Amino acid sequence: MNNQLLRAITLILLAGCASSSGRKDAVESNPLVGAHSVWNKKLPGLVTDLDLVRNTGALLVTTIPNYEEEEGSREFRSVLFSPEGKELFTLIQPQRVRQQSVASDGSLFVFANYEDEIVAFSSDGKRLWSLEAHCRPRVLGLIRKVLCYHDDDVKPGVAFEVIDWDGARGPVYRISGDALALESSRDEQSLVLGLTGGRVQLVDWKFRRVWEKRIAGEVIDVAVSNGITPRVFVLSLDRSKRSRITVFSAKGVVESTISADSRVFQQIAASPEGDGLFALGNSASGQLLSYYHRAGAAPLGLVWEREEPRQADFSPPLVVGDQAVLFGSATETRDSERLTKLAGFSSEGALLWTIPVATEEGAYLFVQRTEKDGRDWIAVASDGGELRAYRTDAAPTRIPQAPASPPPTQ
Repeated sequence: MNNQLLRAITLILLAGCASSSGRKDAVESNPLVGAHSVWNKKLPGLVTDLDLVRNTGALLVTTIPNYEEEEGSREFRSVLFSPEGKELFTLIQPQRVRQQSVASDGSLFVFANYEDEIVAFSSDGKRLWSLEAHCRPRVLGLIRKVLCYHDDDVKPGVAFEVIDWDGARGPVYRISGDALALESSRDEQSLVLGLTGGRVQLVDWKFRRVWEKRIAGEVIDVAVSNGITPRVFVLSLDRSKRSRITVFSAKGVVESTISADSRVFQQIAASPEGDGLFALGNSASGQLLSYYHRAGAAPLGLVWEREEPRQADFSPPLVVGDQAVLFGSATETRDSERLTKLAGFSSEGALLWTIPVATEEGAYLFVQRTEKDGRDWIAVASDGGELRAYRTDAAPTRIPQAPASPPPTQ
């Protein structure tokens, strides 16, 4: 594997360590480094959203009232915490938040609520603007735009609207049919859309369509790499309900097609450079994380797999950051407490560290960043209203962080 790919660290929530089908157990003994709790907070309600301000390490946490607690809070709250756990600001939301999104530098926080409104706040919690819109916001901080994404819950015909940093409405990206999936590259130079009818579109940073291609089957998920020549990955389900991964070049040429055989995936995430792909499956037979790699001109090939025999109660997102791939997994019940294990894997599949996580119903959210000294910092919000931050005891490998590529000059 090249040095760029070695930046990836895989994080996985796990509950057991039984194996089957010759695949390697997800959790092994003797992790390379330990991890410890650095602070924790008991929040006044149930956590619905957790986002990381990647450049600063601040955490944006949104809660709803826990009506089972007679003396509990009855407010919808969004709180920004520093990496050290200090409360930076608190917003009392008038309605429940449907989805939130943050700029990577913390300069803009955007919320969509269930009253078909999106509202933006500044870095110090001051309200900036609001718009009537039924969508899911995506803040693109590098190009200072907000995407108002229209998924398949919204009237077909529009994939997204573009909103300027100051709240002015911009172009509307029109399509035929429904949008099923949308993903931005980490450097925000490209978008990829999965549409009904097996259609896939690559869109540039000025929101112009580069190409449209069609695959056999239904689009399940999409991913796109960084750079001016991005690689596009499409996860689909064929007529036999089998997973298939198709890889397109920047010009829309099929580079490789992977039949997942007996594997059933729901999510994919690409490495920023486009030479690696993680695929996550969650089914009655358990969870499976597979890693595929492309060396030089060779097609994408399977490198390693890790499995968990229990099915996850919930399916958290699979995310590739600068140095991390995040996803959640199954839990087991011991003495009425649901226990999960958060574990970190190297890009070569080696177990780095583990963290125990306790939940009430098996639900949780988590984020991760790698600090300047190479150690991992992880925050976990459980369904019981607890927010806890951890730091690994050491860095197994000191790898410098590569900055995101700036968008082309207009």
